[in-house]
Amino acid sequence: MSSTRRRVTVCSQWGLRNVLHILIDHGANVNAVDCNLKTPLHVAIENQHEEIIGILLCHPGIDLKIRDKTGNTPFAAALQVCNDKAAQNILERLPNAAEQIDQRGRNFLHLAIMRDDRESVLFLLSIHEDVNSLEHDVNQTPPLHMAVASNKEMLIRNLILAGARLNDRDAPQKTALHVVAERGTVAAVSAPLQNGADFDTVDGDGNNAPHIAVREGHISVVRELLRVSKDNTSAAILELLPLQSACQSIRSTIWTCMVGSVKATMLGRMGLRGS
Repeated sequence: MSSTRRRVTVCSQWGLRNVLHILIDHGANVNAVDCNLKTPLHVAIENQHEEIIGILLCHPGIDLKIRDKTGNTPFAAALQVCNDKAAQNILERLPNAAEQIDQRGRNFLHLAIMRDDRESVLFLLSIHEDVNSLEHDVNQTPPLHMAVASNKEMLIRNLILAGARLNDRDAPQKTALHVVAERGTVAAVSAPLQNGADFDTVDGDGNNAPHIAVREGHISVVRELLRVSKDNTSAAILELLPLQSACQSIRSTIWTCMVGSVKATMLGRMGLRGS
């Protein structure tokens, strides 16, 4: 790294506003990267130097799309340190900054939900980030599906209040309720049903949420579905519960028989060897 580039980075790290002004006046490159591919703006954001951030964002040549070694843009860096002011100022310069995706096809809202970072989620919703944006991968998972999988009820309700569509599907044709039933996330049942999620929607295999919950043995989810839902299919679920218990009993019996058979075989072989 050249001495001039190094000086700009040091100014961003230590908040040396006057020195930075002089360097910029003498043509310093505000997009110069360090050994970690971080620009001066990355460094200023990470060190929470608001004046330095403001100076750099006012520079006409600032590049807000540069990613560091970890793949973070300055906007991503601002979200990581919960600097909403810097993130908002970046959006004023680059309106689509929040729409960038990582190598796995996930945008900032997807990542914030996966980290259970409620503060970042609320900020992204406040700037009208698309609450129904799909992952750019084979599964095409909506944000609400991710939230119900994490079993965080407040996060789920925040997304619903922001306009998350309750019956949207991913690539395997699963709705959020299907994911709840599959994962057994009891706390995630109430919010979708109370806000109008379709109880009887079937996935690509023809199963609705109650069918999946019974199949997976998530009895607590089934009970919660019955408690919250006023759907006429409740009776059908109740009929399935004894069948589920019977299936569990049969599986347990088969397993016990298999273990007993294996033990008997091993003991028999040991007896033959002893004789």
